[in-house]
Amino acid sequence: MAMHRRIPKKNRKKLKSVDPFNNKANAARFQDKNKSSNQAPANLKDEQPLTKAMMNMMSTNNPIVTKEDLKKKKKQKNAVLKQAEELGMKKGKFETVTRFVKRIEGTLHRKINDQIAIAKHGLAGRKQADIDADYKILEDAEKRKKDQEKREIENKIKEAKKKREQEAKRREEADRAKEQRKADKRKLKEEKEKEKEESMDEEENSDDSDDEDGQKKKKVQKVEEEKNKKAPKLSKKERRKETLKARKTDEQKRKAGEAIMNSREVIEFGERYDAPPTFGGHLKKKFEPLMAKAGQKTLLLHSMLQKGSQKTEYLNDTTKIQEERQRVIDAYRNMKKQKNIANNYGRGNPSSE
Repeated sequence: MAMHRRIPKKNRKKLKSVDPFNNKANAARFQDKNKSSNQAPANLKDEQPLTKAMMNMMSTNNPIVTKEDLKKKKKQKNAVLKQAEELGMKKGKFETVTRFVKRIEGTLHRKINDQIAIAKHGLAGRKQADIDADYKILEDAEKRKKDQEKREIENKIKEAKKKREQEAKRREEADRAKEQRKADKRKLKEEKEKEKEESMDEEENSDDSDDEDGQKKKKVQKVEEEKNKKAPKLSKKERRKETLKARKTDEQKRKAGEAIMNSREVIEFGERYDAPPTFGGHLKKKFEPLMAKAGQKTLLLHSMLQKGSQKTEYLNDTTKIQEERQRVIDAYRNMKKQKNIANNYGRGNPSSE
């Protein structure tokens, strides 16, 4: 079934309306197209720029010389001519290099032959005295160098010895200072102990006369003055050390006390002790005086132990043992009878006897 179109197709065969008498219309159309295209300017149409390939071809045939190349060419010279100029020989204007070299060789050979001839006749060289003098100068210079090196080594050794001696002296002085400090500390401790003893004596003898008290006070004042005079000023470092030592001792005492309080004695099964424990070391000093006072107080245990200390009398005779045994048996039988009677009364059978 054919498809029917609502909109008719465009008729492309239709002729356009053109003015047949307008000859410039076609030319104007072409001009507009040329304007829209990217064409080269009119100035460069005749003279176009050269490409890279063309430039390379031209440079191979006619190379371009730069200023740097010219400088390099100017610098390059013949090494033979340069050395000859330094020696004072110049090449002729029309002389080639080979001819110039041969001329120099000839002159040198002539000079050498002349010197050989002079040496054969003993007319060449210097006098032996002059040569010996030169050798002496050289030997003296070498000796001076060696002597100077030896002196330098000796000076270094001396300086090292001096440094060692100075260090040893410093160490000795430091050791002496330490010993003096220790001695001063000991003296201070002794003085403190003496002061304590004197103070105790003063308390005991407080009932003495006022004159004696005044004399003692004067003595104490003198001791304090001497102490203040003798006591050296300690540095910050030494004070710090003393405080640290005091702290350590306090901590050790505290730990020792805690260890004693928190200590536990582990006793194995079947183990027996017949005497109190014996302490050693640091604990010995603490517990020995306490253990010495043990047993001095009057306790109830003492009275009980004294009563129990009386010896028991044992029955040696067999008759006494048998009587005691019979008495116990009779008492047991009587007790059983009484028990049976009580049970029968409770049941309601009094005639059971």
